[in-house]
Amino acid sequence: SSGSDSNNGTSEKTPFKSLLKVSKLPLNKGEAVLLKCGDTWTGETLNINGSGTKQEPIVISSYGSGNKPKISPKRVDSDCILINGKEGVVVSGLELSDALYGVRLLYDHDYNNQYICLENLYIHDMTHLYNSNPETFNHY
Repeated sequence: SSGSDSNNGTSEKTPFKSLLKVSKLPLNKGEAVLLKCGDTWTGETLNINGSGTKQEPIVISSYGSGNKPKISPKRVDSDCILINGKEGVVVSGLELSDALYGVRLLYDHDYNNQYICLENLYIHDMTHLYNSNPETFNHY
């Protein structure tokens, strides 16, 4: 809520504002993306751009106190979080709503990926409103 995409994003005092900025970052093993408790990102999706390992995962989680950070795209056929062909990722302590997918794991002709951990997530309101083709797509 107090961030700016011109910040360096490396501390609570200099956070980024948008998930788009974070989605463009090349994340390395052992790095963390922490979202501020009580904040909501509406109309945005977080794409994980990098892989970690089980021993040094990329962590997507929260900091501060209050309600879980919320990602709520409110767009048709959108993901709250997309992990596309990546491994070694932990997603924890977030609220995800109003999308087609809460956390979408996509591996198209991409094999031998290991270690995705999803924990302590509140995923809700994945409804037909965000699905352009309910006969074809299921909600996850």
